[in-house]
Amino acid sequence: MLSEEGDLQFARHAIAELAVSFTDQRDHNLHAAFNGLIKAIEEDRCRIIALETEVQAIRARLASEAQI
Repeated sequence: MLSEEGDLQFARHAIAELAVSFTDQRDHNLHAAFNGLIKAIEEDRCRIIALETEVQAIRARLASEAQI
């Protein structure tokens, strides 16, 4: 399924490593941008999960209608 968490966990880990490596104050803006990107990805994943659930419900309904 598209909503698996493995890729998101990898992104979090990579960004955490980048954040630790920042020593220049100007780099914190980049860290904030990465955090915003992660938040957007999480929100997109929530929408994907909702859509996947809706698709499964439609498939189940169609399957039950086909049996009638």
